[in-house]
Amino acid sequence: MKSENKFEPNYFFSTPILKTHLRFDRAFNTRLANYLLELESKDRDYSHGAAHNSNVSGWRSGEDLLFAKMNEFSQLATRVSEVVNGVMDSANPEKTPPRAKNLVHMYAWANVNRRGAYNVAHTHPGHQWAGVYYVRVSDSDADKPLSGVLEFSDPRAAAGLLPVDNFDFGERIRVAPKEGMLVLFPGWLTHFVHPYEGAGERVSIAFNIRLDKKPHR
Repeated sequence: MKSENKFEPNYFFSTPILKTHLRFDRAFNTRLANYLLELESKDRDYSHGAAHNSNVSGWRSGEDLLFAKMNEFSQLATRVSEVVNGVMDSANPEKTPPRAKNLVHMYAWANVNRRGAYNVAHTHPGHQWAGVYYVRVSDSDADKPLSGVLEFSDPRAAAGLLPVDNFDFGERIRVAPKEGMLVLFPGWLTHFVHPYEGAGERVSIAFNIRLDKKPHR
C-alpha cells in the first residue's frame, strides 16, 4: 500500500567548501613559486623540522606576503576578493534585500612542504573565511594517495558516533591539490594537510579573510 505521508526534507547545518581554478597562466605561478622559494632560502631564522604554527617540518613565511612589491600578489588578492564576494552573493540569490558588497580584509602567508612535512588540525579563529591557493603541486609517490591532501572534519562533533545509511554523517572531505586551485572555507572549520610524500615541493599561499560592509554614500 502506498504511503499517503508527504514531506519535504530540510537540510540544515550545511558547510560551504568552495573549489575553483583561478585562470592564471603557468608563467604566473612559476614567478610566484620562484619568489617564495628564494624567500625561503634567505630565511635565517628557519629551522628545518620545527613547527611553524600549524606547519610541521615545512617552511612558513611571514603574514605580510601581500605587501611584497610584486604585481602577482595584488592580482591574486583581487581574484580572491572577487571569489569571496561571489560566494556571499550565492547565499542570497534573490538579492532580497539588496546586499552591499563587502570590504575584504585579507592577509596571507606561504607554505613550502617537502617530503614528510604536513599541517596539523587547526582552525582560523577571528576570520569568517580562510583559503589556500596552490602555486606549485609537485608529483607525489604513486603509492601515497593521501600525499599532501587537504582534509576537512565534520564540524558536528557527535555526527560520526552512529552511522546512518544514505547520510554521510561524520564523513571527512578530502581535496587533492591542483596547481592553480583556490579552496575557500569558513575559518571555524577544522582542517589539516596530510604529509607530502614526493621528491619536489608543494608551494601554497594561505589566506585569512575578514569582511566589513562598505559604507553607504
